[in-house]
Amino acid sequence: MKINLILLATLLLSQIVIGQNPVNSSYLFDVFTDATILMKDGTTAKAKLNYNTLDEQMVFMQDDQELAIAEPSKVKSVKIHQFTFVYGFAEAFLEVLSIGDNQVFLRHKTKLQNGGLAAGYGTYSESSSAQSYTSVQGAGGRAPQIDVDQSNRIMEEDVLYVFNEGEFYPVLTKKRLMKVFPDMKDDIENFVKNQNTDFKKVGDVYKIMVFCYSQKK
Repeated sequence: MKINLILLATLLLSQIVIGQNPVNSSYLFDVFTDATILMKDGTTAKAKLNYNTLDEQMVFMQDDQELAIAEPSKVKSVKIHQFTFVYGFAEAFLEVLSIGDNQVFLRHKTKLQNGGLAAGYGTYSESSSAQSYTSVQGAGGRAPQIDVDQSNRIMEEDVLYVFNEGEFYPVLTKKRLMKVFPDMKDDIENFVKNQNTDFKKVGDVYKIMVFCYSQKK
């Protein structure tokens, strides 16, 4: 049964928007993509969107300018392809994952760093040539251009969150996971030992989250 669960987690993991874009881009998708925006008042809108992981804003094109969605707090959800995003925690859009009754979320986040030291969840990648990317500042504001050369790295800092008892919790350690699943401490210990779980790797954290929710009573 455990082997099947790990296989299931591996298959589901391929559906998450992790690593689909080179990390020398701050945008989650390769191109601006048809999307549906559902507002909290029930109205909907269509637009070509992309997600800027550096500023954590949903961005659209207008008159050749890249602009952020105004008043994102009024947005209930954004649907891009098979991916659904909700707004709220840390003033960012989080991807809704199809485990745990949609109580698990992926925060897509990057930071611009100088040099090549990797830490935590993140990894660095050298850009192959001098380039620029957009940093959107404020809803409706024009995006300034920032040069990214070979001395800089764009570091991925994706983090999984669980919504539990009315709060969002980042799952960064085994101890945090045990607080969310206090009745599964032994199961978590055994899983971590048998699967050699590394909580610095978002893929490993996702697999153990799938396991915990599959065993939750």
